[in-house]
Amino acid sequence: MRKIIFIFHIYFRYLFGEKTESKEHKEFYSNLTYIDKFIDYKLFEKEPRYHLKSKSPVEQFYKRNMNNANPIPHIIVVGILRVLLSTCPNTKKNTTGGVYIHREWSSSLKLYFVNKEFFDQHGFKSQIFEHETIHKQLEKLERLKKSKEKKESEKKAEEEDKKQADGDGEPADTPGEEKKEEESTKKSEPKNKEEDEEESCEVLKDEDYFELEDYKYENDRHRIITAMIISDLFIYMLKHFKANCINQFIYLSQLLVDANGVLVLLKFLNQGFEKFQFDQNHQLDQKCPFLQLNEDHDLNSTIEETVCQLLRLTYKLCRNQKERIKNFLIQYKGCLIMKKLINKFEREDLCKNAAKVIKIQIRHISKNWMKDNMKVISTVYQYVRLRKLDDWLNWKQAKESGITCMDRDQSAEEMKQWYSQEKIRQLNADFNFENYQ
Repeated sequence: MRKIIFIFHIYFRYLFGEKTESKEHKEFYSNLTYIDKFIDYKLFEKEPRYHLKSKSPVEQFYKRNMNNANPIPHIIVVGILRVLLSTCPNTKKNTTGGVYIHREWSSSLKLYFVNKEFFDQHGFKSQIFEHETIHKQLEKLERLKKSKEKKESEKKAEEEDKKQADGDGEPADTPGEEKKEEESTKKSEPKNKEEDEEESCEVLKDEDYFELEDYKYENDRHRIITAMIISDLFIYMLKHFKANCINQFIYLSQLLVDANGVLVLLKFLNQGFEKFQFDQNHQLDQKCPFLQLNEDHDLNSTIEETVCQLLRLTYKLCRNQKERIKNFLIQYKGCLIMKKLINKFEREDLCKNAAKVIKIQIRHISKNWMKDNMKVISTVYQYVRLRKLDDWLNWKQAKESGITCMDRDQSAEEMKQWYSQEKIRQLNADFNFENYQ
């Protein structure tokens, strides 16, 4: 699955090419607020975009995939978010449907598991993995098969004896036979315990292969790289959509939010990254030179890059969105998650992105929570440069901040005009219907 998503990402980079955006467009949408003058397409779209003869690959891609046969929500957003969710910890069983990432590991291991005799006869042996767990599992299964064969043979023998006894006309129940039955039941009691132990040894399921200790390092590496590619893919698409048309950016971001993308991001960011042990001697990239990332075989930088990309994506989805911040970040304790990341990592841009996510939440948090968690709020002062209108952080007094009453009144009026989530969904539906259908 990692290879498929990586190829998909390369395809988008080849298809879209470099981002082309004018300075005026970039400055105008540098601080996007969801009001009419920024996002109402009727103010700046003179004719439907479907009739535009644009050579932009982004516009052509959006136009192609907006029909009912190939909808963007099912192909790009929902499927890829399910893959990202399956890479999170504590997702052993696939309850989300769609792509099942554990099968990527189980398919090759099951092939070796079933055809082990064939591989042994032809001298096929892995130079990387010893497959100790699979060998133990095979030995237990062989014992189980032998015990089953013995039981079946004993049952057949008993049935034949009964048939012979019935044919000779002997009584079915005699005191001697009753004693034999009691002795057989007594003998069968300890065997039942052995049977229970053998029956507990079932064939490994798809999700079991993903958590075997023999392949833990490779599974962790797979999880981190997959998350990095997915986050980078969404950021890349959001940037190009924003440069092409702001309503395309709003539509894609709304799809991510409606598919619980923010919760998936928070779940991945809330895991214990200290459990990833990439400094062991049995690293796969040390034995396979083509997997080498750098001279030191250090994958910790890959973890930091992945977390940084996920934080950037979270910030882009929730910035200037009051409902998204309250329903996702504040409700699921986003500030505490960001504080943990700042304490774990020392990378400057990572800590800055985490502090930016904390900053957009503070305005909507209760004062009692702010008093009890001043250490969390103090991180904003350390990593983020504040503006004049950020006086609600109490970083300066009203006289020293240089803010006039006109500025406060203007910002308050703009906040009243901000679009709600329902209004944004309706705007996206109208935009796609009038321009592409």
